Amino acid sequence: ITPGIAALRGREVHKGSEINFRQKIDTHEDLPRKDVVDASVAHFETEAAHGEYVLSKKERSRGKDVVLGETTDMVARCASVHIDEQAPDYQPVFVEEKIRIELPGPRDLLGIIDVGVENGFVDFKTAAKKKSQSDADNSVQLSCYGCFYKAKCGTEPELIALDTAVATKTKEYRDRIETTRGPQDYAALAHRINAVDQMIQTGTFTPAPPMAWWCSPDWCGYYETCEFTT
Repeated sequence: ITPGIAALRGREVHKGSEINFRQKIDTHEDLPRKDVVDASVAHFETEAAHGEYVLSKKERSRGKDVVLGETTDMVARCASVHIDEQAPDYQPVFVEEKIRIELPGPRDLLGIIDVGVENGFVDFKTAAKKKSQSDADNSVQLSCYGCFYKAKCGTEPELIALDTAVATKTKEYRDRIETTRGPQDYAALAHRINAVDQMIQTGTFTPAPPMAWWCSPDWCGYYETCEFTT
């Protein structure tokens, strides 16, 4: 099922970022601001026109055109933060790199790193509020990316950055947090992978924690039909 519109917003800002960083590998220069913002907005409008999103009950009550207009504006604002404040700080070595780690058993670990740089990697986000240090320190996603980086590059990442373009109702800004990963983090990740593998094998799936950001009508297309939500 298609995701909530907030997920689509982040995906399309990523698209503008990808277009810029792919050409920057060779040119070492960012594209003009307008090109990146226009590319992000154009991709959003195309996906929205194809119905690649669902609206929550609250969003439907406000009207589709209003919500789409607000989201288009937020895509443009986040893309502006990205090209003005984030992109100039990074010279990419690889972009949107799909990396597979073969695991014992029937399943592998697969992921895509947003941008790899000479000494590490960056994960870009969009949000309506700033992240906390604990968001970066406790991110399972960043632990996975640490494994992916080492599998690809053969060394531990020195830089692990969570770089977020934040757009509130009144302002937009950049929120950058650095974190680290080590043997204890990877051991904890291995235990999580084993637990998930057991759940898949037995078909015993647990619901998301009630306060999880993704367990909301803004992000999950299944929210309104889920037996674990109210």
